Amino acid sequence: MRQILQAQQQSSQFTPARSLRAKAEMDTVIASCRKAVQRAPLDAAPRLMLAGALLARGQADAAVIQYREAIQLDSSGTEAHVLLGNALAERDQLGPAISAYQAALRLDPSDSVARNNLGLALRRQGQDDEAFVQWLEAVKAAPEYAYARTNYGTALYQRGDVDGAIDEWKIALDLEPTLSIARHNLASVYHERGQKEAAVAQYREALVHDPEDVNAQTNLGLAYQAEGQLDEAMRCWEQAIKSDPKQAEPHQLLGAALYIKGLADAAFNEMHEALRLDPNDPWANFNFGVMLSNEGQIGAALACWQKAVAADPEFAQAHFNLANALHKMQRYDAAIAEWRRTIQLRAAHAWAHFNLGYALRKRGDLEAGRIAVQEATRIDPKIAGRTFPMLDALNDAQ
Repeated sequence: MRQILQAQQQSSQFTPARSLRAKAEMDTVIASCRKAVQRAPLDAAPRLMLAGALLARGQADAAVIQYREAIQLDSSGTEAHVLLGNALAERDQLGPAISAYQAALRLDPSDSVARNNLGLALRRQGQDDEAFVQWLEAVKAAPEYAYARTNYGTALYQRGDVDGAIDEWKIALDLEPTLSIARHNLASVYHERGQKEAAVAQYREALVHDPEDVNAQTNLGLAYQAEGQLDEAMRCWEQAIKSDPKQAEPHQLLGAALYIKGLADAAFNEMHEALRLDPNDPWANFNFGVMLSNEGQIGAALACWQKAVAADPEFAQAHFNLANALHKMQRYDAAIAEWRRTIQLRAAHAWAHFNLGYALRKRGDLEAGRIAVQEATRIDPKIAGRTFPMLDALNDAQ
């Protein structure tokens, strides 16, 4: 559930306006920029400022028009081409965005921002090798450009060079300590390696630079949860919700924790909010299914687990719980198929082998059932002699 490693794009001149106050302020900026354009209609600079303000206000189409008009007025500088590329990329028009970045590089092959953002657009098109080349060249051209270092590190990680990636992210953070994506990437890798204290230190450092960093608050909570410090974890998730109430993940994590604490009403409220914000979140659907199942609502739980596996077909524990619910509703063939899928995804899932064996034997396939149960007891000897287990196993894969 930790943040997926991703690249960071250095984009427009203004921070995107999200609050009502920020939007009102940006409207004032836009009006001022329009007046500047009227006063100097042949000057590209005020059009660039207007385009940046429009983009920050969420008006990407209008911004693209202004960037193109600025280029018509003065095509000699790289900035307008790069900003046009950014606006086009934001609209998912990757081909034209790539063309804009390439135009900038024809004017100045050493423009590291153009090269960095070209790499991002190429990566989004699935051209990973070409993106890697662009980030490598950007780092060579501008060794102190932290964004390119971050992206180059991500590319190294994806190629299996984890140590190289760590080195690049550390350099990026030395250059720009507030670059949150590099810090989150570094923390994620530390977590993968079992270096929990190092990961926690990175999340805490991220919060020093940005106390409202929702990803850092959420992931710090997960780290506390892994150490059994549920109260501390809940405080982190509560703070994440205060920082950004529209993020689904902290709501569902807090909801699951509240349920464990026996606060069912509050737990269901948080889970409902998580699913309102993101109806297809596999973890929210999974945990909500566990809660519903514990309340005896097997049909509703089954529907949640079906949504979870639809959103994430490799979610082994969701397949397992879905199989248990299907079996309880006497849909035996479907249950067997789901237990087999669980085993495909996680071969060492002892209870999936055991439940499969039980179902096969009940269906009359005694030899296949015996083999499945035997495999279950090999994986977990404590299963030996058990009867059919409780149907609603709690998630152990988070």
